[in-house]
Amino acid sequence: LHNIHHYLTPAIISLLKEKRVKIIWTLHDYKILCPENSFVSNGKICEKCLNGSFYNCAINKCKKSSMLASTLATFEAYFYRVKKIYNLVDVFLCPSFFLYKKFIEAGFNSDKLVVSNLCYDISIIDNFIMKKIIKTNVETKPYIIYVGRLEKIKGVETLIKAIKGTNVVIKIIGSGTAENELKSLIDSSDSNIEFVGQMNKDEVFNLTMGSQFVVCPSEWFENFPFSIIESFLFSKPVVGADIGGIPELVINNVTGLLFESGNILQLREKLLSLWNNTSLIEEMGKNAREHAYNLVNFDDHWSKLSRVVNI
Repeated sequence: LHNIHHYLTPAIISLLKEKRVKIIWTLHDYKILCPENSFVSNGKICEKCLNGSFYNCAINKCKKSSMLASTLATFEAYFYRVKKIYNLVDVFLCPSFFLYKKFIEAGFNSDKLVVSNLCYDISIIDNFIMKKIIKTNVETKPYIIYVGRLEKIKGVETLIKAIKGTNVVIKIIGSGTAENELKSLIDSSDSNIEFVGQMNKDEVFNLTMGSQFVVCPSEWFENFPFSIIESFLFSKPVVGADIGGIPELVINNVTGLLFESGNILQLREKLLSLWNNTSLIEEMGKNAREHAYNLVNFDDHWSKLSRVVNI
């Protein structure tokens, strides 16, 4: 099972069990533990529902800042908890150890939780590199990139403030509800900060391939961000926030650099220390590629899955 709350609903679990079907569920978010699903309430990290006190979602209007949406999410969470629907799942696959620990904190049986990471078709990026699909108008000047949604919890505001006044050139790829607010932070002196908008996969790959490194400044509990995995497979180190599952990917001074999530000055320091440091970028990039390959290749992923299919 994957992300069934939004389409099938967990009601399918009872039906599967009636047919004696074994259920293995990959956890992509925290919906089972948090009615809002991300442990974010009104733009800030909140774990008030972790112990099952789901009413906090309604009280704080966590879902879309709406009392109605939050109340419905609260009732849904209590319904599946009371019905003990999740007890019927045979195995939960946890892409990150961080997520695994959160479910342990919430009282889930460790025997039903397996840290599995996720898999990725590495040949997609390898073939892209081999074909060298790079647009002729790609700039030769050094730059770094951010790839992701333009939302408060993604830490882009912190990133912009960290880069302002430096010589670090960044291309911000993506769109989101905070786009206009983020653009308002830029003035005529910030020619080193460029919003390039939403891009297709090949365009993102082109910019990633031509960049020095990538930044992941999140301010919420990221699980297993593929933006980091893809950057690593292009042999690009990542400057990442020390939050959620990011430190399991960004190993400080090995595959990239870590900074305290939300800390503008520390992020600026890390960016400047890596900017134009060719030898360090190459060394970390090589380590990053190896680390990502070991985490997401099909053979290793199947090895982990094969241990649970017979549980």
